[in-house]
Amino acid sequence: MRRPSAPPAEPPAQTEVVCGPVCAGKTEELQRQVTRSLIAGRPAVVFRPSTDGKTAIVSHAGRTLAGVRVRVVDPAGPRPHVRSGTRLVALDEVQFLPPETALAWVAHWRARGIAVLVVGLDMYHTGEPCPTTAALLAVAESFKKLRAVCVRCRADATRSRARDPLTPRVAPTRDGAPVMFEPVCFACWASPPAAA
Repeated sequence: MRRPSAPPAEPPAQTEVVCGPVCAGKTEELQRQVTRSLIAGRPAVVFRPSTDGKTAIVSHAGRTLAGVRVRVVDPAGPRPHVRSGTRLVALDEVQFLPPETALAWVAHWRARGIAVLVVGLDMYHTGEPCPTTAALLAVAESFKKLRAVCVRCRADATRSRARDPLTPRVAPTRDGAPVMFEPVCFACWASPPAAA
């Protein structure tokens, strides 16, 4: 007698980091992976820090995905609630979380057998590494570093540049606000345009 075929094995729970400059497709990759998880019958939830003023997870291509805003007050405080049966937790705009908070949350979810996808900038517009992204890269099983297209010379963009040089290092965006950052290659980042 032939045995019924077993259901396809669920992929092992891992931590993946998707990072890069602005406009590199990070949010689109988050949306793709969350949608794929849902199609496969693996419940997923997306969290984003409330310090980022956006009300939804919207890619530069205009695609929208529902998310849950997380208020981070005390790094040692409670983690966002994840329903039983959740198989994927995605953290968007992770650069707005303190490193110790993000590491604690990821470790907790991984201990529960939940896959974690973290998405954010790898560097500030000043060229400094984002500490939270760097810390998560150290503990992740895999990562993708995406590139955009340089707005000045059309080469691969690996950096973000502030349109206004007085922009603070960490500047949350708000729905409807003008874009404060643009993607540039290293050469264009190192030689900013002359003042008008």
